[in-house]
Amino acid sequence: MIVYDSGSKETYSSLDSWQFEVEKNASPSVVKMLLANKSDLETKEVPKEHGEQYAQKNKMMFMETSAKKGFQVTDAFEKMTEKLIELRNMKQVEKETAVNLSVNQTIQSGVDGMKSRIMGCCQ
Repeated sequence: MIVYDSGSKETYSSLDSWQFEVEKNASPSVVKMLLANKSDLETKEVPKEHGEQYAQKNKMMFMETSAKKGFQVTDAFEKMTEKLIELRNMKQVEKETAVNLSVNQTIQSGVDGMKSRIMGCCQ
């Protein structure tokens, strides 16, 4: 999760450096979420749309939160957890599919080998 302060253009301007750190230190399949904190502010220096666009451009989930009011803080962690579970399940399915393909190829190779031996002995 990368968090910026909706009331501070300076924190929004730092997103690229934080994004670089994530890309440098995390696996390519890392789940990323951008949080615009202090959504309770009357006046924001960074409009919600800027955060949404940044998140979309960088393949991140996006949410507005307010730590002060507890708005969507828990929801953000739950959404991140759901995405991680979804990815884990997808990887498990991919792994099982790869194993099944490997087994099927091995069986087919064995069957093909037996056919050629049978055909060779009977000609």
